[in-house]
Amino acid sequence: MDWRGLLLLGVFLTLTHYSSSQPDENDPWFITQMLNEHNKLRSEVKPTAANMLYMSWDKDLAILAKNWSDACIYAFNTDLLKPSTEYHPTFTTFEENEWYGPPGDYAKAIPEWTVGRKSFDYTANACSVPQETCLTYTGMIWHNTYRVGCAATLCNRVKNKSGRGNIMFICNYAPAGNYPNKLPYTEGEPCSKCDKDDTCEKNLCRNPKRDVILPDENAQKPETGAAAGSEAGRDEPAHVPPSGSEAGPNESAESRLSSKKDSHHLDHLLLCMSLLTCFYTLLYLL
Repeated sequence: MDWRGLLLLGVFLTLTHYSSSQPDENDPWFITQMLNEHNKLRSEVKPTAANMLYMSWDKDLAILAKNWSDACIYAFNTDLLKPSTEYHPTFTTFEENEWYGPPGDYAKAIPEWTVGRKSFDYTANACSVPQETCLTYTGMIWHNTYRVGCAATLCNRVKNKSGRGNIMFICNYAPAGNYPNKLPYTEGEPCSKCDKDDTCEKNLCRNPKRDVILPDENAQKPETGAAAGSEAGRDEPAHVPPSGSEAGPNESAESRLSSKKDSHHLDHLLLCMSLLTCFYTLLYLL
């Protein structure tokens, strides 16, 4: 194989790596992953919550997130600060979290958004670190914030950030929480203050009229490709600057998570192969 062939192989492997690492907001596996992580966080709050709603996927919030990630700007979407019916058919207030980094590392976003968990004092309703660190966390565990939609865009450049070839990863939430001087949820026995028509599942209040059921909860990830309540409070919710489970049967979800981990290792292998190929091509040319 001559140097041209080696260079083409390197480009192909690099593109394969990025296409398989960037999440797709319409991918059933990605949706399942996001719901699992958010609902696990909500179900494990300390002290336990008496009225924590299950969080379900919202395609319109995902579209909203995708529109903003496409802008490749590392900043809160200020259009969402003013309550409006323009952005969603149901909700008028929104929360938003932003993350920026390598395509294959987007799973680090949620852990980074929840670092405020250790610093949040429920009894005092206060944070021992800068407030915005806790607001990112409390916005995700607000008891009646029950819809989420996430999306990502591979950007050549991102405004307000250095580097190239990284992704903007956005999650939008509705209805918004983080109302001033209010606690994110009511402390008590899990599900003890759910609505009368709700059922309790893993410490979360569930209701088929409120929860969205995915068209195919057991959809397997392809071998190729990328990875109604009321709006409480009258004050506008606080917003923060950007910071750097519904899966069907449990066995199916676990098997998909295991497959994704293997896929993530393959992504890194492909990237290493592409870099080595480009390196040896350069040596050949020199």
